Amino acid sequence: MLSNDRGDFGFMEAMVAMMAVIVVLTAYLGVAASTVTVMIDPTEGVDVTHLTGTVEDGVFVPSYGDYIENYAISRGLTGISVSVTVPGGFCEVPEPMVVGEMDGERWSRTITSMIDAGDGRTIVAVFEVTACARTRTGSLP
Repeated sequence: MLSNDRGDFGFMEAMVAMMAVIVVLTAYLGVAASTVTVMIDPTEGVDVTHLTGTVEDGVFVPSYGDYIENYAISRGLTGISVSVTVPGGFCEVPEPMVVGEMDGERWSRTITSMIDAGDGRTIVAVFEVTACARTRTGSLP
């Protein structure tokens, strides 16, 4: 900066330039924040204790039908699917349980749980929960 006997030249111009930069960055961040898509994973609230069933005569019998239906309704999902795999050859691979229509954004979660084998043993089952929901957009809270 140039100086004379009364002080520095250019201090006012530097302050105005800094304020212009701050205003532009504030406007940019405001626009960016207003167009952010808020996505919440709807499978985070699935209660593992409700994903149960039994193996009877080589067939997996689920006991979570009502829970899955109520979960889909309470979360506003367009659809939810639960498929089960029982490793070890204890039963055939059952058809997935589907509630609603599987269209829209998809989220998936794999959950391991214990089930009754029907002969008094407890075995491992792997549940894959897939939820479908419409995308919601909005600003961050």
